[in-house]
Amino acid sequence: MCESYARSLLRVSVAQMCQAVGWDAVQLSACDLLSDVLERYVQQLARSCHRYSELCESFNTPF
Repeated sequence: MCESYARSLLRVSVAQMCQAVGWDAVQLSACDLLSDVLERYVQQLARSCHRYSELCESFNTPF
């Protein structure tokens, strides 16, 4: 349930981005591909943020 909801939100986001750059229509397969790319990008961004926050946390601990 959660994954299908997140997936549909990604599709809506991709469709809005396509519309914002001036596209009139997008094929479903292209929308799915762009949604996959966006999903992986957000996952990598979240992982990087998590790693950096853990790194900063290790520097802020008192000795």
